[in-house]
Amino acid sequence: MAVWHALGMTLDSDTTPRTGVSGHGVAEDPVEQRILDAALHLFLTQGYSATNGDNISAAAGVSVDMINRYFPTKETAFCMVVDRESATIAAQIPSSWPTIHSALDAARLGVKIYVGALSKCAIPELILLAHRERRKHPNLMNFFRTPDGEHQ
Repeated sequence: MAVWHALGMTLDSDTTPRTGVSGHGVAEDPVEQRILDAALHLFLTQGYSATNGDNISAAAGVSVDMINRYFPTKETAFCMVVDRESATIAAQIPSSWPTIHSALDAARLGVKIYVGALSKCAIPELILLAHRERRKHPNLMNFFRTPDGEHQ
């Protein structure tokens, strides 16, 4: 969950993500990584509604029981996919900023880093998916709320 806070986001849902080994939202376990890869692919190609434990299981090459061990609900799996993709963005943020001479320079650098990081992850596609399916699954948009409750 540290990634959400590093990005100024909070998880505004009663679903608590869990990971098999790492406990901080980034998959270190190769089985968990494979499940998240399969879930991401299925969410983006089939949509949230059509994705279920059976087809994630088949795509990841693991049993449904294994899927449930890592992710007790589909919403939890979606949350962890979003968290992992958010970690890609957080990894692009430099720990020490170069000398900034103006607010405009800071804004330019921030946009450059953010846009560059977005090109290396599936967050834009996941936001579009959540938006498309918001009527059937209104909680999906909660994964993209800022601390003040506004959508990104």
